Amino acid sequence: MEQYMYTYFQQRYGLQPLIIEWTLSVISCIMLYKDEDHHVRLFGKVLKNDCDEEFIRTQEYVSDSLNVLLKVLIREKHQYKQEQDVTSYAESIKNGHINKYYRRQMIEQMCNIEDENEINGLIQNIISYR
Repeated sequence: MEQYMYTYFQQRYGLQPLIIEWTLSVISCIMLYKDEDHHVRLFGKVLKNDCDEEFIRTQEYVSDSLNVLLKVLIREKHQYKQEQDVTSYAESIKNGHINKYYRRQMIEQMCNIEDENEINGLIQNIISYR
């Protein structure tokens, strides 16, 4: 990881003290926040070539698709809510904990039955572990 960052900062800044300072700073931040934010962990993996950079776009696509699906499910369940209420409710779910109904509906819409059963089993294991 350090070597790729070093090369980038060398091309960008050219000055040895700045290159070292920025490289160490970015690496330190990745190490500090990788367990708190999956985007940071993914960025670190891309820097180390443990993950293809294209995966970031795939992850964003899936995330966007799940956000749209969540809004559709909320609209179906709460037909008379206004758009801003649906958006606000979707944001509160994304920032908190998704309830069992929406979780099951989203998994059902996104997966085939075998994957759905496996994912639900994994989620139950995680929930019971906590």
